[in-house]
Amino acid sequence: MARLWDLLAVTFALLAAWAGSSAPRGEGIVAAIPFVIGALLFGGLALRAHKRREEKSKQLWAKEYAQNLYDAFVVRNDLGNITALKLKIPTALHAVYQNKIVLQRELISFVALMSVANPESGLGPVMLAYENLVTNKMAKRGLQMSGDQLAKAVIEDVEAMKADRFKWAQEWLAEFGDNARDNFIPFGEHCVRLFDAYSAGIEKTRPRERGLKRKAKMWRESLVAGATNTGNVTATVGNKLVLNWHGTPTQRDGVLQMFPVIRDKSFPGVELGSCADAIIASIHDEGMSPDKVGSNIQTLAMLWRVFTTRLDDGTYGDLIAHTNMHATFELHEQPNDQFKITWKISVMKGERHNGLR
Repeated sequence: MARLWDLLAVTFALLAAWAGSSAPRGEGIVAAIPFVIGALLFGGLALRAHKRREEKSKQLWAKEYAQNLYDAFVVRNDLGNITALKLKIPTALHAVYQNKIVLQRELISFVALMSVANPESGLGPVMLAYENLVTNKMAKRGLQMSGDQLAKAVIEDVEAMKADRFKWAQEWLAEFGDNARDNFIPFGEHCVRLFDAYSAGIEKTRPRERGLKRKAKMWRESLVAGATNTGNVTATVGNKLVLNWHGTPTQRDGVLQMFPVIRDKSFPGVELGSCADAIIASIHDEGMSPDKVGSNIQTLAMLWRVFTTRLDDGTYGDLIAHTNMHATFELHEQPNDQFKITWKISVMKGERHNGLR
């Protein structure tokens, strides 16, 4: 319809111009009227053509922007992947896992984009383009879903992940067997870390001006920074190195969230510090548990002690984004079969803090 109107407008403008040129001289303003009409029509046509070119340019830009996001966050999985081998998934289920984790990266990246795409961000067209891109990718894999259905599904999924990452991870891994399910802690932490890295990367590189090619490298660098904003915690118990943990502030928060849950299930009514010390004492007596779940609990106990140890106006946990720490735990026998756990925490600059039970 728009093209038909343009054709009619061109025809009328040409007729108006011809009529003006054919009019007898000396008719003043009347003779100028066809020229004015023709000029206005041609001006309108030029404006419509400019708007169409501008709209098409915006659509192409949004599609290219969305594709670059997809390539950085979903396709290039060196930072966004946790392998089936690491999760101890049976070989026969590796392909199933790979399809599922690709879908999960799509969902997480879409919600990350939605969380940043407010009216002031300039990302509204990109969000729609990304929605179309993801639904088309899913359709090619046999998953039929409308844009509205996708939006609802991704929000519910990521909200469940952020509300209780460990319960969510256990349910996610359940179909891959008990060995995989035992890795729910690192998997849950990994997926939450991806969401944080994706959100930070999109926010940092969102378009203040359109310069898409200049942004491509920045997306990647921002994702690397978000995914590697980490510190390291090592620990010895009785002079034996038993911990070498590498993590982010998000993973620290997961430790602080998860350890009270473990205490409630395993040692109900016991004070958190006493619970952590009892678990650390078991490391002193018997070493790290050969069982995956047991060793995860022991790791959480040591990390909880480190992260909650007071330091000036905060805690050592506040330093995790940019500091490497080492904790030395010692067990001291007390009368009547009692014990006391003490610990010292060293940071890169050599500062130490003594902890007592």
